[in-house]
Amino acid sequence: MRPFQLLSALAIFINLEAVEAAAYWDCDGTEIPERNVRAAVVLAFNYRKESFHGYPATFIIGSTFSGVGEVRQFPVEDSDANWQGGAVKYYILTNKRGSYLEVFSSVGSGNKCTFVEG
Repeated sequence: MRPFQLLSALAIFINLEAVEAAAYWDCDGTEIPERNVRAAVVLAFNYRKESFHGYPATFIIGSTFSGVGEVRQFPVEDSDANWQGGAVKYYILTNKRGSYLEVFSSVGSGNKCTFVEG
């Protein structure tokens, strides 16, 4: 391969990497970026219980979730910003490790959101 061909191949590879779609949660057609959800997981356990506009809320775990540990609820936004109070359109339920993680919509019928890999 000649040097100019190698440079072209590298440029194409870099552009393909940039175009790769990121993972997200589909909430009735609204996309919640995975990075927002992961940030909300961290925030849910960085704040003391109910210390930030009444969040994070903590739930008692029954035998259904054995091994999951404490589960917290925390709002998540569909934009690039973290939730700063006000109406809650979307929220997560998670444990500290993030091994149990669900996203829900409180808009409309309040459905569970679906994870879509990027």
